[in-house]
Amino acid sequence: MTEEQSQKLMEEVHKLNPSSIVELYELDARPAGDDSVLYFHDGSLGIKGESNQKTGQYDSVRFKGQAYIPMPVQVSGFEAANSGEPPRPILKIANVMSMFSSLNTKTDDLCGAILTRRRTFAKYLDGMPDAAPIEYPPDIYTIEQKTEENRLYVTYELGSGMDLDGQNFPIWAVTAGFCRHTYRGTGCNFGGTYYVADIDNSLFTPFFRLEGGKMTYTFRGVWDFSVSNGYTVGQTVSFTDPSTFDYGVYQCIADTPAPIPYSQNPSNPAFWTRVQRYRKEYNATVVDYVYGDVVHVMQKDGSKEYFLCIWIGTQDLPTVPVGVAPPETTYWSRDNCAKSLKACTYRFDPFGSGAELPFGGFPGVLNLPEV
Repeated sequence: MTEEQSQKLMEEVHKLNPSSIVELYELDARPAGDDSVLYFHDGSLGIKGESNQKTGQYDSVRFKGQAYIPMPVQVSGFEAANSGEPPRPILKIANVMSMFSSLNTKTDDLCGAILTRRRTFAKYLDGMPDAAPIEYPPDIYTIEQKTEENRLYVTYELGSGMDLDGQNFPIWAVTAGFCRHTYRGTGCNFGGTYYVADIDNSLFTPFFRLEGGKMTYTFRGVWDFSVSNGYTVGQTVSFTDPSTFDYGVYQCIADTPAPIPYSQNPSNPAFWTRVQRYRKEYNATVVDYVYGDVVHVMQKDGSKEYFLCIWIGTQDLPTVPVGVAPPETTYWSRDNCAKSLKACTYRFDPFGSGAELPFGGFPGVLNLPEV
């Protein structure tokens, strides 16, 4: 608010007969995993349109251009305690047509959703003679847990960002061999668009091979003509074909004559064979997905989840049937990380250079005595 608007708010507060205070609520379910934002008031504002005079129903109200619908709701516990503990309000809202039961199922009981309470005077609502974007500072709380649910209503307990009661530090359990980061997400940030391995680290080819009982990493990164004479049979590189712009992984099938000249880049089938092809986002209308194709599927948070086509093909069904989408396991294998230190090494330090790994575990605790 501007200084002038703040002054008007204070003037209204100190009047002997101020306008009635209006409470408006915004429930943002996006942090909890849904894409909805609800705007509502408790229906006690007494505002009725001509069409609702006979039915007794209340109308929506608007403030700063946003409409707030009437909804049976009770919100209590905003008052701060003398002990200094932050308030933990309770939101009790009607479960109309099982709407909130559905949201609970989709979002882990709406935990993490944000409830914002706005308070203003009725005279400042849109459509009033004194309409203005004047309000008290909003109260912002997060749904921490669902405490009751039935077919009539659902009750949630709220908390503020400053409420640390009951929290343990560190929040993560200290584990030696398990990474807590989200694969390809914050902390991990692995960005390879090629397929690496499944959850058991068993689908290594074409990135690994077994030599003398030991698994050896064969992926050499992006193809580089300056080291082309160093490539040997079985090694793999990522390469974008300049004629088709296809991005894929290619495996070396011939390394003679040496050195391999620059003209023998991975698009030359005499020296290389394509073992994987990145085909971008999965498309349900594509008719020619085959073994080795890699696609991604967009997630709600905007991240990409990768899948490798594992369908070998038959005479009657050489390609993946149209519309059979990941994660269908007959045709597709999900790019998963085993969350182990070995899996992290495969991705971030395949040649054993000793590079720092973004591993989300604590291997050092293996050498500490139990307490």
